[in-house]
Amino acid sequence: MKAHQHAQVYFNLISSVEPKFLKLTQVDERIYEEFRRTFRNLRVDVLDPEELKSEAAKEKWRPFCLSFEGMVKDFSYGAKAWVEF
Repeated sequence: MKAHQHAQVYFNLISSVEPKFLKLTQVDERIYEEFRRTFRNLRVDVLDPEELKSEAAKEKWRPFCLSFEGMVKDFSYGAKAWVEF
């Protein structure tokens, strides 16, 4: 539930600001680079819920989220959501 609430807040934020001026964390670039390295073939323009719920995806998402422990406040909300999926 908290991950969903945070997603709504961030969606509203990124929808109201030109992306090149938006910084959500101090490590945005690192998160993006690691995301692209971990999820090379994931299409973000059209997400497939079944692809996201697969066991293979779950095995990637949790370590990805946990890798930002100590760098990003509430880093584990995404990891918790994926475990509960």
